[in-house]
Amino acid sequence: MLRVTKLKGPRAITLKLEGKLSHDWVPALQESWTAAAAENNGCHLVIDLIGVSFVDEAGRKLLVRIDAAGAELVGAGPMMTSLLEEIAATRKKPRRRRALLIGLLLILLLATRLSAQTARPVLSLDEAISIALANNRQVRIAELETQRSVIQFEISKLDRLPAISTEIYASGLLTPLSFEFEKGSLGDIPGTGPIPDENTKITTDPSFNIVATASVKQPLTQLYRINLGIKARKLSAEAQREKERAERIAIAAKVRSTYYDILRVESALDASESAIAAYRELNTLMDRYLVEQVALKSEALEVRTKLISEQQRALSLRHSAEGAREQLNLLMGRDPATEFDVDRVGAADFGELTLSQARVRALEQRPELRQIELELKQAEYARKIKKSEYIPDVGLYASYISPFNIRFVPQNIASAGVQLTWEPFDWGRKRREVQDRQLVIEQAENKYRETRDQIVVEVGVKLRKLQESNLMLQAAELGQQTAREKLRVVTAKYGERAALVKDVLGEESRLREANHQYQEALLGFWNAKSDLTKAMGEE
Repeated sequence: MLRVTKLKGPRAITLKLEGKLSHDWVPALQESWTAAAAENNGCHLVIDLIGVSFVDEAGRKLLVRIDAAGAELVGAGPMMTSLLEEIAATRKKPRRRRALLIGLLLILLLATRLSAQTARPVLSLDEAISIALANNRQVRIAELETQRSVIQFEISKLDRLPAISTEIYASGLLTPLSFEFEKGSLGDIPGTGPIPDENTKITTDPSFNIVATASVKQPLTQLYRINLGIKARKLSAEAQREKERAERIAIAAKVRSTYYDILRVESALDASESAIAAYRELNTLMDRYLVEQVALKSEALEVRTKLISEQQRALSLRHSAEGAREQLNLLMGRDPATEFDVDRVGAADFGELTLSQARVRALEQRPELRQIELELKQAEYARKIKKSEYIPDVGLYASYISPFNIRFVPQNIASAGVQLTWEPFDWGRKRREVQDRQLVIEQAENKYRETRDQIVVEVGVKLRKLQESNLMLQAAELGQQTAREKLRVVTAKYGERAALVKDVLGEESRLREANHQYQEALLGFWNAKSDLTKAMGEE
C-alpha cells in the first residue's frame, strides 16, 4: 500500500510517500506527480521517499523519469540512499545555454511581476493552512521525530543478523613466566623413556604480547523475541506518525482561529470607518447649523467627541489586526513582518452535517484514538516478549584466538559450537512481570473506551454549539440591518429638521452595538466551525 500526501508551500510542493512503491501503486504516484506538476506555478517539486520501505523496477523507472523532469528526490536509509545514487548516476546533464535562457526568462518574469505588484498579496485560508503545515517549526519537529522513529525501526531489524565482534589485547609482562615440567609428565614412551627425562624449567622473558580474538554469534531461539520487538518498534513509529498528525491538526486549528480573528477585526474596522464617515458628514452638517444658529454648540461638540472616539477605536483595531497578522506569520514559519491581506469570506456556510456523520468521521480520523489503539497493541507485544523469556536462549557461536609473541601456546585457536543461556529459577520474577504487562493491557483498553466516549461527547457539544452560533449569527445580521435602516431614516429626518441630534446619536449608538454583536456572532460561528473541524480530526 502507498500513501501519497501533498504538502504545498510558498516555494515548493512536496509529495510525501509512505509504504511500498510497487505494482498497482506506481500509477498512483504517476497521477499525483502529473497533477502536482500541472499546478506547481513555478514551485519546486519534491518527492519525499523517507517513509518508503520498498521500490520495485516499475517504481524505479518512474522515479528516474521524475528526476529527469527536474523534481528533487529525498530519501533516507541504506536502500533508498543506494537507489538515489543510482538514479543520480543516470541523470543527464542539462545544456548550459538552455539553462541560461530559462534563468534569464525567469528573472525577467520576476522583475515584471515585482514592478507590476502594487498591493499586498491576498492570502486565502487554505493557502495559510498549507504554508503553515509545510513550514511550521513545531510540525517540522514532529516530522523529524517521526523520521527518527522510522530509523530506529530499521535499526531494530538488524538484531536478527549475526553479531560479529573483534578485540585486540596488547600487554607486556611485568615479571617472567616460568613453566616447570616434571620428569615423565609428558609421558613415558617404550624404547625412548620418560619425556622429559629430568625435571625441566622453562622461563619466558618479559616481552610485549598481543592477543587477537574474533567471535560470531547467531541467535536462534531469540529470533522469536526479536521479531516481537521489531513489531513493537513498528507500532511505535506508527504512533509517532499519529502524534505528528495531531500536531498538524492543532496547528491548522490555530491558523483558522487566527485567520478568523483577522477577519473579525477587519470587519469591525470597516464598520468603524463607516461610522467615522457618518460622523464626519454629521459634523459638517453641525458646522453649517452652527453658522445658521439652528443648533447648539454642545451638540456640535458631542458629535466631534464621538468622531474622535471612533477614530481612536479604529486605530486600536488596526493595531489588533497587525498583531494577529504577525501571529499568523509566526504560525506559517515566515518573517513576522511579511505583509498580506486576508481573503474576505462570503456568507457563513453552515453545511448539512448530521451528528451521526460527524461522530463517525471523528472516530475514524482522531489521532488520539489511533494512538491508544497502537498503545494497546504495543502492550500486547510487551506481554508476549516478557513471556518469551521462559524460552532458553540458544544460539550458534564461533570464535578465533591468535596470540602473538607468546611461546608454547598455539598461534591459531578456532572453535565453534552452540551457546545456551537459561535461568530455570527466578523466584517468580517472570510470572509477576507478565502479570504487570497484563495490567498495562487492561489500562489501555479502559483508556481506549474512555477516549472514544469523550470524542463522541465532544463532537456532539461542538456541533450543537455550531448550530446555536448559526442562529445567533442570523439574528445578529437582521438586527444590524434594522439598526442601519433606523439610522438612515433618523439621519434623513434630522437633515429635514424633523429630528434632534440626540436621536441621531442614539441610533448611531444602537447601530454600533448591533455591529459589535454581529462581529461577535460571526467570530463565534467561525470559531465553532473550526472547533468542530478539529474535533473531527481534520486538518
